Amino acid sequence: MTSLQSAHDSLMPPATPRRGLSLVAALLVHGVLIGLLALGVQWQSAPQDSDFVAEIWDAQPQEEGARGDDGTPPQQPQPPAPDDAAEQQARAAAAAQREAEQRQQAAAAEAQRATEQRQQAAAERAAAARQRQAEAAAARQSAAEQAQREADIAERRRKEQEQQRQAAQQKQQKQQEQQRQQAARDKAEADRKQAEARQQQQQAAAAAAEQKRKAAAAAAAEQKRKADAAAAARARAEAADHAAQLARLQAQAGGSGSGSAQARGTQGSGQAARSKGGPSAGYAAKVRARVRPHIVYTDNDGDNPRADVEVRAAPDGTITSRRLVRPSGNKAWDQAVLRAVDKTGTLPKDVDGSVPGVMILEFRPR
Repeated sequence: MTSLQSAHDSLMPPATPRRGLSLVAALLVHGVLIGLLALGVQWQSAPQDSDFVAEIWDAQPQEEGARGDDGTPPQQPQPPAPDDAAEQQARAAAAAQREAEQRQQAAAAEAQRATEQRQQAAAERAAAARQRQAEAAAARQSAAEQAQREADIAERRRKEQEQQRQAAQQKQQKQQEQQRQQAARDKAEADRKQAEARQQQQQAAAAAAEQKRKAAAAAAAEQKRKADAAAAARARAEAADHAAQLARLQAQAGGSGSGSAQARGTQGSGQAARSKGGPSAGYAAKVRARVRPHIVYTDNDGDNPRADVEVRAAPDGTITSRRLVRPSGNKAWDQAVLRAVDKTGTLPKDVDGSVPGVMILEFRPR
């Protein structure tokens, strides 16, 4: 603090003395001197019968009523001689001059002391001001240092909090990454198990399908064998039944020419039919092949119902009517067959170019 104050004092400008007070003091001294001179001149021109003498400046005055050593009253001084008047005046003037100089010196000393006191007071005030400035600067420096320390502490706390936050965030991210990896491993394991289960199911399904296919193939082969045998038996029965039906139709038609035309198409064709014993062997299959593309049937539940339909046709093959003579027991199949006959419209011609007037056709889904 002392070095700072001394450095500050060295930089301060020197105190300027108050010249106005010094000038006033000098004028006051000169005024006193002039007054004393005027008093001396007036005293010199006064009458000589004055009771005062000039020696009072050289000896101490005695108290009024004082006595001598022997108890006698003191003798009065004799008035000065006329020749000593000039000397006395000179001594009085010198004494006045000395007194004026002393007073001037005293005034100057007083003025000097006042000036020194003022300078000292100014110096003290300047020192106090410097002290206050130094203290204020020190306080500011201390406040700045305190603020800097607090800022450093706050910065350290902020950095510590930031480090803690980053550490917590990294820990959370690490935990999340571990959880994600564990979930990925669990999912991969579950997918692997599911894939193995699907593969096993597929293998089992493939084995079951192969076994079923083999069983179905065996069943189909057996069914085909049975169907072929049944078809052969039906063909024989149909041939016999057709022959019997044809005979009944011919008997019902009688001997008229129109009935013979409807049953056999024309007279010539009837003769050919009689010579051959009815339509050719493959004509019924030919007619079924013409009708089957028009059958729309989706309820294939594994059954193979039979529906017999009587079809009447004109000599040119145009279907004139149809009726169900033997229902299959499956109404949907019966209706599908009848709609297919209606859509067919005309029957194909037999090998001899004729079209039977009446025939019964058998229809099965398979």
